[in-house]
Amino acid sequence: MALFKRNSAQSSLEYLMTYGWALVLIVSVVSILVFIVSSPASDVTFSSSDPAKILLKAGAVQDSEVVVKVQNITGGDLGITGISETGYSDCTANGSGAPLSVSAGAEIVLECVSSSDGGGTITLDYTDFAGLQRVVVINGSGSVSSAPEGSVPEMFESNNPGVGGGAQTFGGINWTAQTFTPATAHTVTSVKLLLYRSNFPGTITVGIRATNEDSHPTGADLCYGTTDGDTLPSSGNNEWREISLGGGCDLEASAKYAIVTRAASAVSPPNYALWFFTTNNYAGGAQEFSWNSGSSWSTIATQDFQFEEWGTAS
Repeated sequence: MALFKRNSAQSSLEYLMTYGWALVLIVSVVSILVFIVSSPASDVTFSSSDPAKILLKAGAVQDSEVVVKVQNITGGDLGITGISETGYSDCTANGSGAPLSVSAGAEIVLECVSSSDGGGTITLDYTDFAGLQRVVVINGSGSVSSAPEGSVPEMFESNNPGVGGGAQTFGGINWTAQTFTPATAHTVTSVKLLLYRSNFPGTITVGIRATNEDSHPTGADLCYGTTDGDTLPSSGNNEWREISLGGGCDLEASAKYAIVTRAASAVSPPNYALWFFTTNNYAGGAQEFSWNSGSSWSTIATQDFQFEEWGTAS
């Protein structure tokens, strides 16, 4: 019995000496993979204190780096005279500090270092085209969390100049849509639309649909979401409203889809929502309009609604 125990112990030792390196390698590879698929992701949301003049376009915090994109929609040139921050540090505008001149309609990229959990404020002092001293505060709220790589939404297709063009109403039986063509396959999870309201349009439903051979929306929603249209800014203002599409839906590369909007309970006029458009800025689609709740559609080839389509890579 003692001999058997010694032989068993010897065999176990020989096994570990022979295959132990493989076990160490497996553990190392698993550790590396866990590290690779986990990356910091931003749960920080940003807002502008004066979106009618300084429009927020996008914002994110990644690896303590804060990047926020805003747009000058004051109606003229402006001059940034000061940049200050709370919770962030070393903030710059378009790669430099104040003073900085920004032409009408131009974008301003704000870059900072996050010195806290991702939340903070960026204050811009500026002089508008009329020579008036103004202040806008960009507020970041939330925190940075850990999320699997590929699960952080990114923008895929867009038409988002923020200024110019006009606005098309929708409500009741009048529906609107914007067709788009993804360059790469991905899962769409939300859209951002430049909207405002007249009176109280109620619930706005936004869906993703396929298109037919005439590039018109067709079939049921592949995925959809809703937003409270009564909380949109009223006439004279606007907002990039993000509408979550639930679990989202998969889109194929080079296939044409449509973002379809409607506000079924709105009585138009006087209650309707408005979607801003531009003159033929987007090559992958066009503006669509339906006067009969989506039964038939007409293409307005010279115009495109303003939109951002967000999702995750397939």
